[in-house]
Amino acid sequence: MFTGCSNRLCTEACSSINTTSLETYEALTGPFATVTGYQYATPPCTDTCSAQNLTLLQQNLATYGPASVCVDASRWNLYTGGVMTLAGCGGYAYSDLDHCVQLTGYNSAGNYWLVRNSWATNWGEDGYIYLELDANTCGLANEATFVSIGNDQ
Repeated sequence: MFTGCSNRLCTEACSSINTTSLETYEALTGPFATVTGYQYATPPCTDTCSAQNLTLLQQNLATYGPASVCVDASRWNLYTGGVMTLAGCGGYAYSDLDHCVQLTGYNSAGNYWLVRNSWATNWGEDGYIYLELDANTCGLANEATFVSIGNDQ
């Protein structure tokens, strides 16, 4: 079975990954694309992260589409719906990040970020969580990235 990187930086290269095992792993067969690089949606933060550029994150999300974000999900198991606030989420510092998800959009009128989780559609609101828009809620702006892909198959 494939085991991933244990490094804290979600975007840092991991030389310990055995990519040969990926070639034969049944769940990963079929058409694929190669990730050829990535770019940050906002300048990365590795400290308290209280001044992330949320306007830039919104602009890049609107321009490039969904982003990969790492968050503090320590309180997400309690989420059943509505907008989770900065205070309700807990930490947002870089050291609080413990889960990576997909930032798919935002709703200015509803004042929330739309985030798709990987915990199945019976969690949250059909597999999504709404996070307070005007804050670095759960640290979502600390390591937001967009990938560049090449079409291999």
